[in-house]
Amino acid sequence: QVLSDLVSVSNEYAWVVSEPNGLWRYDLATREWDYWKLPSRLQAIQAIGIKNKDQLWVGTPEGLQFWDLPSNRLEALPIPREELNPNIRLQFYTIQSAGEELLWIGTNQGILVYELQNKQSFFLQHEVEKPNSLSDNHIQLFAQDSSTLWIGTSGQGLNRTTLPLSPQSTFDRFINDPQNVASIPNNTIAG
Repeated sequence: QVLSDLVSVSNEYAWVVSEPNGLWRYDLATREWDYWKLPSRLQAIQAIGIKNKDQLWVGTPEGLQFWDLPSNRLEALPIPREELNPNIRLQFYTIQSAGEELLWIGTNQGILVYELQNKQSFFLQHEVEKPNSLSDNHIQLFAQDSSTLWIGTSGQGLNRTTLPLSPQSTFDRFINDPQNVASIPNNTIAG
């Protein structure tokens, strides 16, 4: 088994995703584990985002899902496929709630910004001809500091932008430079 994601919720629970067979919730107070087997239509969980102790957003090879654990109900959330490279299968690396109605989703094809209320979304991606676009499409980590969002990539350093995210967002890039001891120490930034 492979541990693919670990997410904690306040001081109550920690969630662990193990491939290929499921999701575990650890109760920090009782020190007990609960296990949820994947619904048969899902192959594997790649990343999870937490709504509350019984509801999750789940990134799978089949797409983005909302999973209500007590009822075992899944709802597929639409993704704008026209913005994606059709030759690369979409993978989910991290899902972070950005308030009640917004998700930031790190994928292998950039950042998927998902508005939950109206089920609208858009991608922010690396564009070779635009030096203020993301430095890479493999998004591993989000960290928010007031009105600034930091984005870690898998191999092309750290990006910084001002919130809120929009299709016109621009990014400052921080890349390792072996000749500069003041640069970031590594170009893979993951949590």
